[in-house]
Amino acid sequence: MKGFLKLVLSTGVFLLVVGCEGKFDDERPRYTNREEGAPGMEGIFLDKGRYILIPVDVFDEEDLDLSLEKFTKDHQNFSYLDFDDDSMAEGIESGTKVGVWCRIVMESAPAQAKCSKIEVMEE
Repeated sequence: MKGFLKLVLSTGVFLLVVGCEGKFDDERPRYTNREEGAPGMEGIFLDKGRYILIPVDVFDEEDLDLSLEKFTKDHQNFSYLDFDDDSMAEGIESGTKVGVWCRIVMESAPAQAKCSKIEVMEE
């Protein structure tokens, strides 16, 4: 009786694992950034030696004059931006409202986003 129970249990576990493996793989979302549609994030762009995106409702004009160290001490709600090509941010002034398309957003504190496109938004 114990042998039969072990056989049924092990066979059931085996079938469950093998049968569900393909199902989970098929349902896994495949994210491809085609730079289409709305940007993934919007906010105020700041260049403080590192590119920063801060939400519009948190931004204050005084933030433009703060050093990176003072800014990071005063704010918690912002993201560092890394671009595929740093030339994408050329010509965009600090304090400009932008939209960014990001492939990866690492949920660290602060968040760090790997972005493939940046675009100036209308005020």
